[in-house]
Amino acid sequence: MQVPQDLEDRVARVHDPEIRPLVQEAFRSYTVGSYRGCIVLVWTAVVTDLLHKIAVLHEEGEPDPGGILAKLAPVRGKRSQEAFTVMQTVERTVLDAARKVELIDDADCGLLQRLKEDRNACAHPSLRPAGELFAPSAEYARAHLVTALDAVLEQPASQGTKVVERFREFVSAPVFGAEASYLRYTYFDRVRPKVRKKIIEFTAKHAVLELDTGPGLNRETVADRYAECLLVFHTRDHAAVKAATTKYMERLAAKDHAVQLRAAARLWQLDAFWDTLHEAMRSQYNQSIKTLGEDAPKRDRGLPKEWVTLMRLVTGSEHRRRLPELEAVFPTLPINERHDIIAGKPDPYFAPYLAALMRDVRFFDQGEAVVSTVLIPNAQHITLRQAQDIFSAWAENNQCWGRAMPFLAGKFYRALIPHIGDDELDHTWKEFLDSIHDDGARAIARDEGETVIVV
Repeated sequence: MQVPQDLEDRVARVHDPEIRPLVQEAFRSYTVGSYRGCIVLVWTAVVTDLLHKIAVLHEEGEPDPGGILAKLAPVRGKRSQEAFTVMQTVERTVLDAARKVELIDDADCGLLQRLKEDRNACAHPSLRPAGELFAPSAEYARAHLVTALDAVLEQPASQGTKVVERFREFVSAPVFGAEASYLRYTYFDRVRPKVRKKIIEFTAKHAVLELDTGPGLNRETVADRYAECLLVFHTRDHAAVKAATTKYMERLAAKDHAVQLRAAARLWQLDAFWDTLHEAMRSQYNQSIKTLGEDAPKRDRGLPKEWVTLMRLVTGSEHRRRLPELEAVFPTLPINERHDIIAGKPDPYFAPYLAALMRDVRFFDQGEAVVSTVLIPNAQHITLRQAQDIFSAWAENNQCWGRAMPFLAGKFYRALIPHIGDDELDHTWKEFLDSIHDDGARAIARDEGETVIVV
């Protein structure tokens, strides 16, 4: 018979390397037409695998379900009649034990129960009417092998709803760190597909809807944490995250607009959010951005963090297409708000706006902040022409010469050189130095600009 390549690949991926040879033997029996032998070996592999996983969970603090491990302990390694009797008892109860610790669910248990019954029919012909032998077909044997792989053999020693609860406790802990490799290993790679889907849906629900989490952390903080987790899961399974996010977008449309804004801010990196965004909500976001620009003269404080994040979407061409008010409003915002948006997100899009930022500086500390957190981090994106405009605006603004500004000027010049080249910048830099009237400040800028850093 022709060997199904996909099935052979799955057998090679059996999670436990000590169980894998037994499953490979079952697969060889299947390929040569020994279907009774295949079913017997598959059941043997399932029992062995489940007992090992129950032991692993017990070591991690789970109770011994039905005392199954305690029954096995005295007879392990023995070949006595007593040992065989105990093992028969264990085989009869292993599925219930595995279900109690959530290694399998009710549906899996039903399918594996049928495997056990067919194993008995294969191994004990006397159980059938005289002269009748149980003769399973190739499809029947293959179905049992696939069931065992799906429910048990390809899965790690992980549980069901208890894993979701542990994940919830992890996210809600006072101290939280969404380290990507840990999240992927603990709550994605080591859990069964059905449970993984539950975790992703649970994560998307909280990240999108900002649900009440009871006493302790506020709902915004917890939703932000779930968003971090969702972005990590997105790197593993884009389709599952998109399906989960889509499931809750209609409910988001019924939430207060403030909740909708925070959802967009925390999930702005998630394609699934924007791909499934309702057109009415997209229009509302766009109108809110327009209002943000119109209300700028009335604001006496900086933008809330969610608005800073949302306005940073202006750097993406697809976001500018979806929300055209981003590009219209950004240049009109006060200098402190533009500074907050650009700071922390260097991007080529911002380079043409940096000279205007320098022209709008109103006091010494503001100038230092603009240079250190905006100009220098964006130096790699600035063209020669843009650098000339920036230095010109700097020279013309008398609020750009306080305290550390000469030092920062030299540092900015050095940051431009790798990208533009010192020969091209030389004339612009000299003109800028000549514009500095204070000899001491000029010397500081010149010396810092000529500093060679040895790595």
